[in-house]
Amino acid sequence: AISEGIETIEARLPSDREIGDVVRQVSKLAVDSGLDQPGMTARPPVRGTLYMEQPIEMTLTGDFRGFYEFLLELERMPRITRMPDLSVERAKDNDGHLTAEFTLNIYFEREDQQS
Repeated sequence: AISEGIETIEARLPSDREIGDVVRQVSKLAVDSGLDQPGMTARPPVRGTLYMEQPIEMTLTGDFRGFYEFLLELERMPRITRMPDLSVERAKDNDGHLTAEFTLNIYFEREDQQS
């Protein structure tokens, strides 16, 4: 039972070669949610206890409903991610738009670690 749980979690981890695909999926989620094309900056991967994390600094602009939809869809993705920081600021013209800045960490497994 425990080994099955571990296999289920590991199946959700992309390889290092698949990180680009996950980043493109996240970008598409933002645009499909009605947000502007996100600004994205990849940071160096970080070694975790068992797996690697790829931090991506993101900036999104658009309306609140689109941002909320983006977060819901991000949660539904089959890949394991976390958002360790988030800053949301209302647009100066106060038309319901916002700018969100956050780091999205995508967990992955290096090719040479996979069994």
